Amino acid sequence: MSRYKQPYTIFKRGKYWYYRTYDTEGVRTSAKTTGCKLKSEARIYCEKLIESGEMGSSEKLFRIYAEHFFDDNSPYLIDRVSPLAENTIKQYRYCLNQKILPFFSSIKLNEIKYTTLRNFRSEMIENNLSVSTINSTMKTLKLILTDAFRDRLIKTNPFDYLDSYKKDDNERDAFTLEEVKYLIKEMPEEFKNFIRYLALTGMRISEAVGVTDEDIKQGNGFIYIDLNRQFNDGKYKPLKWGKKRGIPVLPEVDALKGFDPIRLQWFYKCFQKIKPSFKDYEERNLAFHSLRHFFVTNAKVFGINPLFVEVLAGHSLKGIEKTYTNLKTEDLVSILEWQKKTFIELNK
Repeated sequence: MSRYKQPYTIFKRGKYWYYRTYDTEGVRTSAKTTGCKLKSEARIYCEKLIESGEMGSSEKLFRIYAEHFFDDNSPYLIDRVSPLAENTIKQYRYCLNQKILPFFSSIKLNEIKYTTLRNFRSEMIENNLSVSTINSTMKTLKLILTDAFRDRLIKTNPFDYLDSYKKDDNERDAFTLEEVKYLIKEMPEEFKNFIRYLALTGMRISEAVGVTDEDIKQGNGFIYIDLNRQFNDGKYKPLKWGKKRGIPVLPEVDALKGFDPIRLQWFYKCFQKIKPSFKDYEERNLAFHSLRHFFVTNAKVFGINPLFVEVLAGHSLKGIEKTYTNLKTEDLVSILEWQKKTFIELNK
């Protein structure tokens, strides 16, 4: 029988005892102090680390590594070129605390394999969770395990072997022009102008709610919304991608602004009653966010430069578009022609 090999070695440096452990390749890690001056105390200290799962990569519990992964002071959130939107962080925290930790808490990092991920996902499917929730949860878990792999705490990333699940049901269809008109007709009078405002500007609800007279600026022969914040949870917050944008608007469209955030819950409830009236509303995943999709789709079909539309909607641009595009608000005034036509249509 081979001799048992301790998962660590200890040695003295100056007055204190230090320990080293081994990564998944058997390579010794950097020395760490025990804070103990006696060898016996240092061994007790190391044994406690083993017992808690904090000694080395081979023994570390998923919970120990991941439970603070999305905390405000975690390296994942602090050391980023582009900050994450607040709602995105909330979603990650929810998935971690409510879905992932209850399943993985007592599992060691190096015990998480392809079959573990598949079993976890199968359990969520059996519990009838939505495709969107399942995919969001798996995305959150992938972020954590990818970092664990980069930290050399696991030999391979088990997600490398896991096929994607179904198409994310979070993809929403756009309202048609006739559907927006129907929505305006059926919603209570107090909400009609707000619906028109969302459809004609492409703003998110939290962005549109926060627009005030102070945000309306004068350009060279036109007015525009100087959008630099959103109103959420009772206070102003940065925009989703952190970059402000200017949205040219007709005076008639500007006159539509103004909505009491306190009425949002009633706004949503009214929509829920009307939603089943739309054809295939469940398959299309229709929601008020579909008004943004109406703006993007309808403006592009009208002939507005697709890149201009994406900038106006505040979508995140990637690749060559992001690198070489430096559009100013005055470059986007072509949207006013579409607004004029659509404003007339929505008021027929």
